[in-house]
Amino acid sequence: MSDRKMIWSDFLGYVGVAVVALLYIGTAMFVPTASGKSIGTILADGALGFALGVAINFNLNLQGILKGKNAPQMLLTREEHGKTVDRIARHIHRLDGWCADQNAEALRRERSRILIAAGLRYEDHFDEDGKAIEVVFTGDKDVVKLRRKAWRAALRVKLTPLSTASLTGDGERQGDPFNFGENPEQYQRRTNLTDVGSKIVMAVVFGYFGVDMIADFHFEELAWRALYVAILLAFGIAKLLRSYLFMVDTYRGGIVKKINYLQSFENWAAESPEGDKDEFGKLQDRAAESAGGTENESQGTGGAEPSEAAQIPAPAHGGAEPWHDRKRQNCRV
Repeated sequence: MSDRKMIWSDFLGYVGVAVVALLYIGTAMFVPTASGKSIGTILADGALGFALGVAINFNLNLQGILKGKNAPQMLLTREEHGKTVDRIARHIHRLDGWCADQNAEALRRERSRILIAAGLRYEDHFDEDGKAIEVVFTGDKDVVKLRRKAWRAALRVKLTPLSTASLTGDGERQGDPFNFGENPEQYQRRTNLTDVGSKIVMAVVFGYFGVDMIADFHFEELAWRALYVAILLAFGIAKLLRSYLFMVDTYRGGIVKKINYLQSFENWAAESPEGDKDEFGKLQDRAAESAGGTENESQGTGGAEPSEAAQIPAPAHGGAEPWHDRKRQNCRV
C-alpha cells in the first residue's frame, strides 16, 4: 500500500465526521418541519432508508475486513503461524497429549482462582483427575453460603478445550484462554444477520408502492436527503474501522496466541524424550494400576506399587521466548 493511501485510510474517520458536520451546518438554511406524508409513504421511505443503511454497512464492513486481512502485520503473523506449524509437524502425534495436559492445568488454575476468593484450597475439593470431592461446609451461615457458592461455580467451569485442530487451523475469548475467537467468515455471518430481513422489506416496498415524478421539486428536500445519507456514511465508516480493528487486533491476537502455544509445545517436545509419558499415558497408567490393585485385593495379595513411568513428572515448559516478544520490532504486536 502506498504512503498516500495509508494517509487517506488513517484519516477516514475524521473525513466522515467532517462531512456530516458540514452538512449539518448547512441545515441552518432551512427549518425541519413535519412532512405531511401518509403513514404508508413514511413506511416506504423508512424502508428505503433502512435498506440503504444496511447496504452501506455491509459493504464498508467487508471493506474493513479485506483491509485488515491484507495489513502487513496480519500477513506477517499468518506467515509465522504457517512456519511454526511446519516446524512442529514431526511431533504432531504428541500434540493431542500435550493439549490434554494443558487443558487439565488450565481447568485447575481457573477453579483454584474461584476457590481462593472464598478461602478454599483446590486440593481439598478436587482430586488429581479433576473430579469433585464432596465436602460438608460448617461454621458461620454467611461464610458457608459463600463457600458453597464458590465450590459450585468452580464445579461448573467450562473452558474451550485446546486441541490440535484449534492450534493448527484458523480461528480466544477473554477469560477463556483456548478459545481463539471467530474466523472472518463467522464474523461476517454474525454481523450481517439483517441482510435477509432487509431484502424482505425491500421486496414488500417495491411490490406495493409505485412513484410519481415531483412537479414542484425543492432544494430543501435534496439537502435533507444528503444529510441523511451522510449520517449513514458516518456509521458505515465507523463499521469499517471496527471491522479493520477486529482483523488486526482480535483475530490476529488469537493467531499470535496460537503461535506461542505451538512454540511452548515445540520446546517441550525438544526437551522431553519420546518415551516420557504425556497426559494420556499417565491416565492409562493410573487406570492400569487401579485395575491391577482391584485384582490383587480380590486375591488377598494387596495393591501393586505404582509403575515407575507413572511417577515421571511432567517436563517443564521452557525454552524460547514467546514469538510476540521476539518479533515485536518486525510485527508490531
